[in-house]
Amino acid sequence: MPFGHPAPATYRAEPGVHPLRAALEALTYPAAARACGGLTLPTPLAESEAIFVDSEAALSEMAEHLDRAPEFAVDLEHHSYRSFQGFTCLMQVSLNP
Repeated sequence: MPFGHPAPATYRAEPGVHPLRAALEALTYPAAARACGGLTLPTPLAESEAIFVDSEAALSEMAEHLDRAPEFAVDLEHHSYRSFQGFTCLMQVSLNP
């Protein structure tokens, strides 16, 4: 079920339809996101804070935080051994405040 679905108990997947179709079709990007800017170097690891998101409450808090961020990066690691589709093992989200 899509994260943040208004009625999780009633969500039913439709074959061939992306679960976030409506959200993706309504997605708009601000002009600043479409403009090419300069390279921003990452904060050194020793000065960075890592937060392990392991609950729905922490996921909601992270989503609210990212909603306020002007930009962020996502890196996905997946496992596909003996699986055609594979599954996500790790998602890393990074932003420069």
